[in-house]
Amino acid sequence: MPVDYQCTDHAGPTPWSLRSFFRKSSASASLLRARRSRSRRRYFTPVFGAFVEERLVRAVVSFAELIGGLFLVIAHNIWAPLPAAIISILGWMAVIEATAYLLLPDDMLEKFIGTFNVPAWYLVGGIFAILVGIYLAGFGFGWW
Repeated sequence: MPVDYQCTDHAGPTPWSLRSFFRKSSASASLLRARRSRSRRRYFTPVFGAFVEERLVRAVVSFAELIGGLFLVIAHNIWAPLPAAIISILGWMAVIEATAYLLLPDDMLEKFIGTFNVPAWYLVGGIFAILVGIYLAGFGFGWW
């Protein structure tokens, strides 16, 4: 069974579950991502289409995603309960995606992004993000 970590502040020890923190933050991020992709998909389609051409933006976003993914992989590589496994999978997906953005040639990256940069994927991805967000929020905030 994984250990719940405790953070301390100047007033003394405060019980705080690191796993609960990851569930709450992943759930909140997933729900925000779902909201964004469902309501503004017409805006984001050309933005991600130009992602390949804007190399500096691609590098900055990729490094930020790589750092976030590595943080999840290193700090939360737990596969036992399903909510923890989902968070670990999201971390590994971020690492793989960021590495692909950094290492793939422009033409392959353009084909890859072009495959998923259609309004139907935004709808499917938004619904999937809502479901994952609600599921993780239920565990993180103690709803079930």
